[in-house]
Amino acid sequence: MSELSLRLLTSKEDCDKYKAKLVAEKSDIELRIANMGKSSTTSSDSTKEKKDEVAAIDTQIVGYQNFIPTLAIGTPKRNDAVIELSALNHRRLILTTELEENGAFKVLDKEMNLQKTISALQIVTDTIPKVEARKAELP
Repeated sequence: MSELSLRLLTSKEDCDKYKAKLVAEKSDIELRIANMGKSSTTSSDSTKEKKDEVAAIDTQIVGYQNFIPTLAIGTPKRNDAVIELSALNHRRLILTTELEENGAFKVLDKEMNLQKTISALQIVTDTIPKVEARKAELP
């Protein structure tokens, strides 16, 4: 990374103003990181939960597909089983669509953005003492 042009700060007042700006920016970035970290964890957990639910639904669907043919056509029990199978298929469709739209890539993108923001925080944090050092150099 190239060095910052801190020589452009030509007075102690400039240094104080720039430091205040950096401190405010640091606070904003820290808040963003806290929110992003929570969002990233939630997305990751949600993806896993949805995959687990799809697996459980698949097992139930197979069970109903094997069970329904054993029931007499037109009976309330068979009708209820067909309705339940339809509901399971619908729920599975919703979950798989959500996983396709918000799956691994979205989680990875959130994690990547979090890492970029953490890097930005480090740059700001490292710059504050450099501004203080520049201020100490000035008359």
